[in-house]
Amino acid sequence: MSCDIPQRPLAVHMPNSHDSYTPFTSEGDLEKQKGFGHVSIVSRGSFESIKDFSRPTSSVPSAGVHSEVDWDGPTDPENPYNWSAGKKTFNMLIPSFMSLVTTLISSAYVAGIPLIQQDLHVSFELALLPYSAYILGLGIGAIFFGPCSEVFGRKMVYMVSIPLCGLFIVGTGLSSNITGLIFCRLFSGIFGIGPVSAAPGTIMDMFTREQAALPTALFVLTPFLGPGLAPVIASYVAPWKGWKWLCWVEIMILAVSWLPAVFLSETNKLIILQRRASKVGLAAPPSPVVGKSIGGAVMHYLNITLFLPLRMLVTESVVLCFSVYVAFNLALLYSFFAAFEYVWLTSYHFTEHHIGLTFLGIAIGCVFGLILLIVLAVVHTKPYFAKHANEDIAPEFRLIPAMIGGCLLPCSLFLYAWASYYKVHWVVPVLAEAMFACGNFMVFMAVVVYFSDVYTRHGVVASTLAANTLLRYILASAFPLFSVQMFQKLGVQWAASLLGFLSIVLACMPFVFYRWGPALRKRSAYFRSMLQAEQ
Repeated sequence: MSCDIPQRPLAVHMPNSHDSYTPFTSEGDLEKQKGFGHVSIVSRGSFESIKDFSRPTSSVPSAGVHSEVDWDGPTDPENPYNWSAGKKTFNMLIPSFMSLVTTLISSAYVAGIPLIQQDLHVSFELALLPYSAYILGLGIGAIFFGPCSEVFGRKMVYMVSIPLCGLFIVGTGLSSNITGLIFCRLFSGIFGIGPVSAAPGTIMDMFTREQAALPTALFVLTPFLGPGLAPVIASYVAPWKGWKWLCWVEIMILAVSWLPAVFLSETNKLIILQRRASKVGLAAPPSPVVGKSIGGAVMHYLNITLFLPLRMLVTESVVLCFSVYVAFNLALLYSFFAAFEYVWLTSYHFTEHHIGLTFLGIAIGCVFGLILLIVLAVVHTKPYFAKHANEDIAPEFRLIPAMIGGCLLPCSLFLYAWASYYKVHWVVPVLAEAMFACGNFMVFMAVVVYFSDVYTRHGVVASTLAANTLLRYILASAFPLFSVQMFQKLGVQWAASLLGFLSIVLACMPFVFYRWGPALRKRSAYFRSMLQAEQ
């Protein structure tokens, strides 16, 4: 299939500290500031082929200001690319662990909802609001922490965001009313997304394209694993020690993840060279907001991180359609943590401990989804691109994993619905959960790759992913507020089946774009304006 958009080598597109230190100042520079709010992957070839952002470069002018500071040759020991394997591994694992912990906190709260109802004398719906507030906070925080890691450094984000997240978790544990819970959970979510936003940049600061595949894959998995693992821990803590002890356990885990961060090294090239320049008295790479007022600086970052993504979401059919699809899937995942407890209690009469263990199916499904993607890349994608190396291959080729995952999603929902209704052995609904998590992960990764292939040429990949992130967390925070009532009113079988029917409709989207994507993209007002500008 031919396409007017040329392909690029497989790449994980994250903030780059090894290219020239020209700061991002326009739409075309957006890809330097966003990570996995997540991670964007630009692809052509196998999963292992990742674009090399790590090669040292010579000193170049930046934003009109000449800087005399750069790496001292290709073997400069301060260049993260030249660090030892042990140092790189340490600087990759700690941010990934922090990302796992902060997303784990998102769903751990659910196990304490019945106790919160009793202690604070509130309804189930009100007790759910702090759960949704944390998820919404993740979306809000993702807007800001990507640029912060570029301007102030990766380590600064790790060192500041986790303590502030922990501070508001302490506030959650000390709250005596639902208003305090909502407020503290919202801000703990805003600061908790910091490591998730900065970690992708850290990884790509250190690894070449040949080295980055495994650490990148492990990191991308952590925000999916966290919510699935949380109920396992929380289902034992809350019934045994009370809901406040969920907060204290979260603080302990946060501390364990944060303390090693003190020994992390800065990987952002701009920050490293600024510090080097200050030591030797040479001109440093300038800030992207140098010379701007406070209001101008704020508007500069809001345009990059909020206004442009919203414009892309409204005007680009590709971005809108797939953002809705991915957001719907994440919203279902977070609603399951609230609704599935009702299912396990009413259909299988499980205890709190047993209910928590059932969510291991979600974690296992995510891991299996990653394995399937790697196998698909090695068995199908890599040979296909090798065979057609001299041809332009349409970005829609990257939707194949979404087609597979999209088929798994409705099947898992129908399986869960009717297996629970007829009280089939409990392992069947758990397998359905794993199937859903696998499909969800595959669809998400395929959409990120597709966005990267379609929009990399015009430098707005980060905006498309930011739009996706905003919509994902907004829907994910809203769905739990009505999912339990839906299961209660319609019954388990019809509530889950309704979601399954909606999933069937959305699962058609990858197939539609696979067939008609090139024609639909040519009708895009954005692409027409870009083509006119190039001419």
